[in-house]
Amino acid sequence: MDRFGIAVRRGGFGLILHAIVMAFLGLANAGAAFSQAAEKPAGSDARLGLELNDLLQKGPDCRLSIVLHNGIGTDIADLALELVVFADDRRVDRILVVKGGHLPAGATRVRQFDLKDRDCATIGRLLVNDVTRCEGEGLAPATCLGALATTSRAGTPFGS
Repeated sequence: MDRFGIAVRRGGFGLILHAIVMAFLGLANAGAAFSQAAEKPAGSDARLGLELNDLLQKGPDCRLSIVLHNGIGTDIADLALELVVFADDRRVDRILVVKGGHLPAGATRVRQFDLKDRDCATIGRLLVNDVTRCEGEGLAPATCLGALATTSRAGTPFGS
């Protein structure tokens, strides 16, 4: 028996038949793999990286520093995100839309946003609630939302 459960006779016609069957199975497997690769959309493993890099108190305001990385393989002409700020008691403090602007393919950019009259020490969590704008060739807000990969270096949870 070979690895496909086919009985193999060692000699003459049986060996030739086995070689033909193996070649056919190899081509069929290669064809299936090619078909699956062709059906997989380009950039489906690509990510739109968002990192909460820092929270910095600036007088009465809290400044968010967010690092964006466009790994989706096409320029983003305009990006806007709906963020939810949770207080440290897990209650929703505010919902806001922040603009990421233009983000070329493969580029990394830092954007800063000030939360007016907000103490950074009492922010319990930030949530990317939605992508409200994601413009570019072949892009839509749902495309960018599905590609989000969030991380935090600030010690405050940040996610989608």
